[in-house]
Amino acid sequence: MDLDQRRITIYDAVASPVASRVLLLKTGSGVFAPLGLASTDRFVGMMMLWKWPERPGHRVRTSVAVVTGRFGEPDVDTLSAGHGDDLIGGMWREAGHEQVVGYPLEFGSSLKVAVGHERIYVGQTDKSIVEVFGLSGERIRQITWRASPDPVTDADRRARIAQESTVVAHGPQDNMDQRTSYLEFLRTQDFSEYAPAFTGLLPADDGALWVERDPRPWWPHREYLVFDSTGIAVAAVSLPRAFLPFQVDTAFVLGRWRDLDGADQVRLYRLSR
Repeated sequence: MDLDQRRITIYDAVASPVASRVLLLKTGSGVFAPLGLASTDRFVGMMMLWKWPERPGHRVRTSVAVVTGRFGEPDVDTLSAGHGDDLIGGMWREAGHEQVVGYPLEFGSSLKVAVGHERIYVGQTDKSIVEVFGLSGERIRQITWRASPDPVTDADRRARIAQESTVVAHGPQDNMDQRTSYLEFLRTQDFSEYAPAFTGLLPADDGALWVERDPRPWWPHREYLVFDSTGIAVAAVSLPRAFLPFQVDTAFVLGRWRDLDGADQVRLYRLSR
């Protein structure tokens, strides 16, 4: 996706260029983000309408619609709608100036969308429900699972503040105002009352869906629930924190391994069934 030119270039499985398409859709006051292809002529994306907090501590929810459309045409069809990020107002300081900005609410809810093998998956992270659509927009099924309410505790709050403070302390040192304003916000903001039911959607090449449950990013592992192509739960998978999967096949899982020193590797692991 070339955001400046509003152009999408399509490649095949061996990285040979197939086609180049232009987006002509009308966005109005929204922001469009491409998610995938329904075909070489149709796209899937998210249309986001932003709201901004008016003052420190003010909470707002952005609006999001999952849309499909045809390249070269201005109109889109809405597949599903919900709310995007939960934002909370905080002060941002830079070069002697102050302004209110919207920070993501810790443990807040959002809409997750993934385009997989002839399927589009949509779910709001505060519910243990994922809607499954065909590429032409027809609703196929609903995937559900049991998820007890998971309250965010004071220990969770302290762990998150410690984790983010460490990241900021090891980040760029050129603007102390920015770093200080963010740390002040982090230590004083309200967190969401409950952790999300899931945090990500990863479609597998065989039509299965891996639902990520990673509400506490300081834990040593991230968990996945695996549903087959008919929506039946078939497995639970635990992966090391350092490994972030990007592709799942019937025989392997491929992703990024990040060492403690920050060096990245692409790794492939065989799956046993």
